[in-house]
Amino acid sequence: MKLKNIFLLVGITLGLCFSSCSDDDGYKWGAVASGNQLNAVTFGADNVISTELDPADPTIINVKVYRDKADEAVEVPIKVITNDGSVFVVPEKVTFAAEQKEAFIDIAFDKAEIGTTYSLEIALDDDYVNPYLSSTTKTYAYEVTRVKWNSIGKSIWIDDFWYGEVFEVELYQRDDKPTSYRFENPYTDEYTGGNATYQKYIVLDTNNGYVSWDKYFFINTFVDDYGAELKGYYPSALDEEEAASDDLSKVVLTKDDAIHYLTVCPYWYMDEVGGYGTDYPCYLVFPGQELPDIEGVECWWLDDDEEEEGEEDASEVENGEE
Repeated sequence: MKLKNIFLLVGITLGLCFSSCSDDDGYKWGAVASGNQLNAVTFGADNVISTELDPADPTIINVKVYRDKADEAVEVPIKVITNDGSVFVVPEKVTFAAEQKEAFIDIAFDKAEIGTTYSLEIALDDDYVNPYLSSTTKTYAYEVTRVKWNSIGKSIWIDDFWYGEVFEVELYQRDDKPTSYRFENPYTDEYTGGNATYQKYIVLDTNNGYVSWDKYFFINTFVDDYGAELKGYYPSALDEEEAASDDLSKVVLTKDDAIHYLTVCPYWYMDEVGGYGTDYPCYLVFPGQELPDIEGVECWWLDDDEEEEGEEDASEVENGEE
């Protein structure tokens, strides 16, 4: 009896399957690549580039293009989507010889002015792109700024937050924008262990006695306990309600109105986790200046002699006010 019921159940199940299959007789498969699409022309995965170039650097880029099918020579039209100021000279096509799977697009921008950011976006002709491949990258975007940075000497970056370290760094001043400074990020892979994002330069702007930067900077540090990376946010870029904290980052002058050091107060934050607020500043001491003795701050980076000297010459002026 039991065995019979089992066979009956199997028969019902098979009947339902056949019935279900017959209901799908009208199903149509999606389109497949054909004709020139079989070339499967594509840009590389690294297709969004933003860079700064010294004015003495070459004003040309070589963009690599790939394809799968290479039995015949082919010319693939290039479409220009964005070309700021029309400064980029883009060829109308990229040419592949027979059996050639890689080719280059040479793009020049000789007319790009110093200090101005220009954007370019180009796309491959749809007829030569296989839209059904997950590896297809149809567009390429490039952003460039030609900037001259002049070294003004060795400075000191004081980390009063995560590492409690004093780093010597080379400080550069932007030629066309003297209120902008940058230094090579001291949080190298060798120093931190390289488990997060290394940003080559930290760029700081000093306008009207205050210090600012673009949204956030990285210190190449991943916090294992929270599974997230630390970022030094410009407070108002993290949250408009933190705008008042922007003013904590300021320029500190000597009595002769030279820059002694910059106080940099990021909102230290881990995306989707939380942060440590703005209570942990860093300091950038300018070339030729003494390490600062800061009121209300335990200056662990000073030895006893330097602390005494700092007490005798407390002549710094914040934001240009005595």
